[in-house]
Amino acid sequence: MSFWYEIWSCAGALVDTFSDVANPGRISLKDAVETNFMVPGISDTITTHIQGMYNARIMADSDTRLWLHTSDGLFTTNSAFRHLHMAVAFCPFARFYWVKFIPKKMSVMFWRFLRNAIPVDVRIQDCAINLASGCVCCAHRNIESMDHLFFRSEVATFLWDRFGAIFGIHRLNYSCLKDTIWAWFNIAPRGS
Repeated sequence: MSFWYEIWSCAGALVDTFSDVANPGRISLKDAVETNFMVPGISDTITTHIQGMYNARIMADSDTRLWLHTSDGLFTTNSAFRHLHMAVAFCPFARFYWVKFIPKKMSVMFWRFLRNAIPVDVRIQDCAINLASGCVCCAHRNIESMDHLFFRSEVATFLWDRFGAIFGIHRLNYSCLKDTIWAWFNIAPRGS
C-alpha cells in the first residue's frame, strides 16, 4: 500500500491532505511505519501529524477497508463505474454496435471480435494448447484465425463480395476485417 497516494487514514490520501509537500517518492505504508514516518522531504510537524493520523486509525474501533477511488474511502457502485469507465480504452466502434436495432448477441459477438476473444484455432493455440488448425469454411482447410474466418475464407469472401457491394463496400479495397467493418459503419447507409 502506498504511503502517500492511497487512503489509509480517515483523513484521505496524504497527497490531498498535504498538497504543498513535495512527493516523497515511492514508499509503502509498511516502510513508513518501520521508520516511524521519518521520510525524507517531510517536516517534523507534518511527521508528527501523520503519526497522529496513523495512531488514530490503529485505535479505531472498526478495521474496514477504504476505497481508493473516493475521497471518503467508501465504496459505491457509482465510484467503481466511474473508475472503470475512465480506465477503459475508448472504442470508436462502440457507438455503432451497441444500438437497439442490432440484436444483443450480435453486439456481444462484435465486442468479442474487437477484443480478440472469439475462440478460433489461432487463439486457442495462443493459450499453449496444441491444436491442428483447419478452417471449416474452406475446401483446403486453411489456418483458422478471426481475420481468415470472417474476411478471407471462401464463405466469407463470397458473402462480402455478394452483400458488401450492395452497400458500397468492396472487400478488395481493405486489408483486414477491422478496416472493412470501419468502412461499413462509415460508408454504408445508416441501419444497414
